[in-house]
Amino acid sequence: MRTPFSTHDLSVRRVDQATEAMIQLWSQTHWGDRGSRYQIPDIQERLAALGNPYFFTCSRGNELIGAYACSRRCVKSQAREHDAIYRTAFAIADSHRGRGVGKIFASEVKRILATQNDGSQLSYGFVDSRNVRSLQTLRGLGYQKLGSFEPLLFYRRRPTGALNLKAVTALEMNSVVEQFYDENRAHSLVWEGVPTDEYYQKKLGGRRVAGVGVHPVDLRLTGWGSFLGSLLLRFLKTTPGLRRYFGEQGFRMLAFDRLYFERNHEHRLLELMEGLLQKNGLNLGLIFLDPRSEQYFQLKQSKILGLLDRCFRSDPVYVLGTGLGKVSDTWLQQIAQGPLYISANDVL
Repeated sequence: MRTPFSTHDLSVRRVDQATEAMIQLWSQTHWGDRGSRYQIPDIQERLAALGNPYFFTCSRGNELIGAYACSRRCVKSQAREHDAIYRTAFAIADSHRGRGVGKIFASEVKRILATQNDGSQLSYGFVDSRNVRSLQTLRGLGYQKLGSFEPLLFYRRRPTGALNLKAVTALEMNSVVEQFYDENRAHSLVWEGVPTDEYYQKKLGGRRVAGVGVHPVDLRLTGWGSFLGSLLLRFLKTTPGLRRYFGEQGFRMLAFDRLYFERNHEHRLLELMEGLLQKNGLNLGLIFLDPRSEQYFQLKQSKILGLLDRCFRSDPVYVLGTGLGKVSDTWLQQIAQGPLYISANDVL
């Protein structure tokens, strides 16, 4: 979309469906910055799972040079529901990076969201803390840091327990959702529509003491930025038990979501995750948590996630947000007090 005051030759438009050209651009994009670099082979399936999606394109003439995906959703903050827009998959063609295209694209998208607002009060998304250029661009557009999250690595060389897995039935799902919100009532921002297609639980005396959702993830690692990172990537590619994940199809692992466990029952959650690794024929899973959350503290203190989590530490990912419409800075500051709930379905 152009305005009478435009000083560039780019056209930014909102579209309801992702085109083949957009999917191709996302698939060819090397994500990450200064650290791990990767591609997402199944980007189309991931975008299809967003829920209430719409998209933005950035073009110069007939050439597509940028694509952006958004998802309208309901979030909970301080026990109140709010309409929000989650932003993801912001990609610029390699041949146009470093020319200011991303800044113009992001600015135009924010303007469109503000002028064509459908009642949403918050726009938010994730940015790697090492991605200085994107951070500067978004902060210049009024986005502020609401919090951060870190990945926890769960590794088992020879996982067991698949035979003991108990999936939640459709009749039990409502109670899972209620328990999820009760467990996360202290979080300042929770996405209401977290998928629960595959959810497993542990019960004692008829009481649910642990539960977890899961979905497989495929990444194609293309580099780990630093010299040390390159050595680590080489190590992972040649380590028995991990080597088989680095073929032409990329790296396959599990993403764990919607964690629940009662205090002193962390081991029940780990039994579930280990069983799911065996069930899927994998050795590695990822959990994403705000370091300010009680779950993060308890799992780190347990020291039973596995060797990889104890040996390697990842830089945090920032959650950046801005208000839409008549939203006070006070509300955003309250959200920033955290902790925030992070869905693995958004990250991977």
